[in-house]
Formats: sequence, structure tokens, C-alpha cells
Amino acid sequence: MRFFLLAPVLFGLSTMAQGLIDRQFPHLMVPIKQDAPSTVFGTVFTAEVSQVQGGGSRVLTEFIFDVPPHDATDCRLNFFINKDSPHAIWGDGDFYMHVHLLNGIPDKTKDTWNSHPGTGRLVATIKVTTDNQASIVDGGAVPCYKDETANFIITPADPAKYGGFNWFELDKPLHGLTYEMYK
Repeated sequence: MRFFLLAPVLFGLSTMAQGLIDRQFPHLMVPIKQDAPSTVFGTVFTAEVSQVQGGGSRVLTEFIFDVPPHDATDCRLNFFINKDSPHAIWGDGDFYMHVHLLNGIPDKTKDTWNSHPGTGRLVATIKVTTDNQASIVDGGAVPCYKDETANFIITPADPAKYGGFNWFELDKPLHGLTYEMYK
């Protein structure tokens, strides 16, 4: 009887049992801003995802990971907040962000609100709480790119809710978006 209670834990969470073989951090983050639709902002160290009430002025950020050759069988996005690292949340309570694949390769010298790769399939939803917690609340599994770039864009999840989140991407301590490979 006890085995059947543990079966979902033992067999249902395959990625938990797999070993992490590599964790990549974004090599480029490119903001695009609705209220500056033809301005190129280049690459930044502080990512921002935000919008004003009603969605009239949004800031989205493109993320580019240079993925090395690997033999991973499972790849996932993860998101970390270190309470002592630079970040800010504002708006009405917790903030949710969607992570989409990009249909193309971002270009830090050309991308603007009016001209950037199209938004592809939704791959994850991130919840950031006002008490400095973050989690992937839906999805997270992504294609296992090998020896190429993995390209994503993060947008506000609710197109009508005021709020935002910004963070300075760090690898030590972990703080921000990561691309993880498991075997």
C-alpha cells in the first residue's frame, strides 16, 4: 500500500531524479519598449518586464543563451531571486510573467518594439511575489538546443494588470533566468 502512495513521487517527477549537467546564463538581454517604438536599447545587465495600467506602455526583454554542445535529454528554464541581489517589484501584488520562444534570432543592434523577432510558443509562466520568492508556476520545459542560441522573450502575463519586475542578472548568487540541461 505504501508503495502506491510513493509511486507518483518516484516516477512522476522525472526531471527531479535527473542530474543537472549544465546551467547557462543569458549572454544578452535586449529590452524593447512600447513607448519608444523605434529606439534600439542594445544589451543591458538589468532586465525589466512591466506595463502601465491597461497595457499601454509595456517593456519586454529578449534573452539570448549561447548553448554549448551537450548530451542532455531534458532542458528547462528556471528563475531565481536572491533577496540580497538587485531587484524590484511594483504594482498590485504578485507579478506574473510569460516566457515565449522567439521566432528568430534577436539582434541587439536592431531590435525595437516595431521590429523584433516574432513571439512564439509560450513555454513558461513565472510568478514573482512581493516577499522575494519566484517560481515557475506553469511549463518550464524547453527544446534542448545544442551548439546554438536559445532565444526567449519575457512579457507581462496579464495584458491589463499594472506592475512590473526588474532584476540584475547574476550567476553567483543565482539571480534571474537560467537555461538548465539535465541527463
